[in-house]
Amino acid sequence: LDLGILLPAVVVATCFDPDSGDKVFAAGDKKWISGQPAGVVEEVATAGLRVSGLSVDALESGKGAS
Repeated sequence: LDLGILLPAVVVATCFDPDSGDKVFAAGDKKWISGQPAGVVEEVATAGLRVSGLSVDALESGKGAS
């Protein structure tokens, strides 16, 4: 599980404008997101996972399960 790939994907999948409900990022933004400070990307992705009912720990525990 490569968090450098996963976390930008989580940011893309979980960030929405609260007023319009529109997605903030498109799939093509993952490369740009991965170039941002790692701590910020991790914090935003972790919040997205949390509100989605997931966590990085859950992802880590699922490694190799498939």
